[in-house]
Amino acid sequence: WIDRDRSKHVPMQAVSQIANPRLVKRSDKRVLSELFWLSARYLRIKTNDLRNVVIMIGQAPIIAALVCLIFSQLTVSVPFLITLSAIWFGTSNAAREIVAEAAIYRRERMFNLRIGPYILSKLAVLALFGAIQAILFSVIIQVGFRSTDPAWHDLGSTIGWVWGLTVCAAVIGLTISALVNTAEKAMTIVPLVLIPQVMLAGVVARIDVQLVEVLSYLSPTRWGNEGLCLLQGQVHDARFDAIEDPVFRDSFKSTATARDVLESQYHDSYENLFGAMAYTVNLDMIVLGVITVVLLVVVWVAMRRKDSI
Repeated sequence: WIDRDRSKHVPMQAVSQIANPRLVKRSDKRVLSELFWLSARYLRIKTNDLRNVVIMIGQAPIIAALVCLIFSQLTVSVPFLITLSAIWFGTSNAAREIVAEAAIYRRERMFNLRIGPYILSKLAVLALFGAIQAILFSVIIQVGFRSTDPAWHDLGSTIGWVWGLTVCAAVIGLTISALVNTAEKAMTIVPLVLIPQVMLAGVVARIDVQLVEVLSYLSPTRWGNEGLCLLQGQVHDARFDAIEDPVFRDSFKSTATARDVLESQYHDSYENLFGAMAYTVNLDMIVLGVITVVLLVVVWVAMRRKDSI
């Protein structure tokens, strides 16, 4: 009886010898392979809810059509609204993506799920949807302002810039989602993050206080709007419409360079701090890139801290 019972159970030492090679093999799994399968699974989950995908992508053409309908001239408000919309799309798309599957993440983390591929898989799929939104939004803006003076130009740069903003904003949304423990808290924090983006962009109100100028450096909307204005080059000068004297009106230009408009809205310390880099697309790209990388690190740290919960 004893021999028969022993034959049915593997000794603990043998179990450990069999299990250890499996654990080593699993921990050596390639990062790119893990990233691919996580991205494929996440994409399949998103596309299974077709109605939500249609609503998410449909935001872009609806808002773009409203911009074209409301504005008859290409003023500085148009690039600002494009920038704000891109930030809004990216943040709202990602704000619940991590916290909504917290239980799944903890379970898979126990089986050697890597944090880096997990975060990047979310960003990759969100960037894909952001690219579709950027294309639809930019094409409608291009068509809507093709006959104005000045007209919207350089569709390719517009698509690339709007897509980059949605990616940066998606990282903002992932940061919110990683720092909270419920989806309701995430959606409550989203307006607290997005509303300051409106005030710190330097379009709604002139930035005439140095402290506010420094705070605006943390706002992707400020850099996104500046870069988009510079890519556009010229905008309609709203002051031209307010001139009633026909003699003076003939001598006043109806268009203005984007840099002239921006210089009238920002604090003097901006140019003093950045020198020749101020009011350049290169600086806008660098700052947006730094913001994105820093927030990705914050997301990684927040996810790493969940291991101890």
